[in-house]
Amino acid sequence: MAFELTGWRPLLLIFPNTFEYFFIAYEAYRLFWNPARVALRSWVITAAAIWVFVKLPQEWWIHIAQLDFTDTVAEVPWFGPAVVAAVVLLYLVYWFAVRPRQPDPDWSWHVAADPLPAAAAGVAERNRWTAAHSRVVSAGTLEKVTLIGLLWVIYSQVLPGTAATPVQLFLGTTLIVVVNAVISLGVARSGRGSQFMLIAFGIRVVLNAGLVVAAGWLLDNAGRHFDPAGALFFVLLLSLLTLVDDRYRPIYEMRFAAAPEPIGHRIDMP
Repeated sequence: MAFELTGWRPLLLIFPNTFEYFFIAYEAYRLFWNPARVALRSWVITAAAIWVFVKLPQEWWIHIAQLDFTDTVAEVPWFGPAVVAAVVLLYLVYWFAVRPRQPDPDWSWHVAADPLPAAAAGVAERNRWTAAHSRVVSAGTLEKVTLIGLLWVIYSQVLPGTAATPVQLFLGTTLIVVVNAVISLGVARSGRGSQFMLIAFGIRVVLNAGLVVAAGWLLDNAGRHFDPAGALFFVLLLSLLTLVDDRYRPIYEMRFAAAPEPIGHRIDMP
């Protein structure tokens, strides 16, 4: 990489990117079972197991020990056979210990995405659901604040021209995300909103650009440097994430509202 990771290595080890493997586990489970029926506790256990037994060793291998798999196989005679033996052992454990305890499949091999609920056929229907069930102060808003705030703090470490501290960036992002949530809920309650994602994205970019320009004006008056290029990147990132969340969160909520009771006691890990 172009920049030194020494100072970040402990953080990379403690907070690795577990999402990609969790997504694979989730989709692998969905091939045969309805994930909406799995209790939250089971998904937390799954994420913790991936973090401890997959991502932490991987991050240590890459960023702390700085080893390469192919080089290690070539240089250490027993390493390759040990990896093969471990894979065979895992397969045998699954086949003889895990597979007999799995619940009956909910469906046959199921790769395609489920059809949209009838109440989510169009923007107008989703707006009605949002107006009836969504609130500004909610878990969804907290998720958006956390995700976008942390993303922007991370990107600000590598983008040039960032003058604000991570706390200031996070608090500023929180304010803009909340303003977006208020406006989105108001649009849903009014029954308006474009069916076309590109138009809705353009409107949101203009809105957020205005908010960021106002923030830049405040920074300049406080004697801090305002970087237009970094601000544009932030506007596009924030607008895309909030728009996608607002469009598809109602579908998620509809599906889980109609899901059967969780069956977390039947299986702890997909």
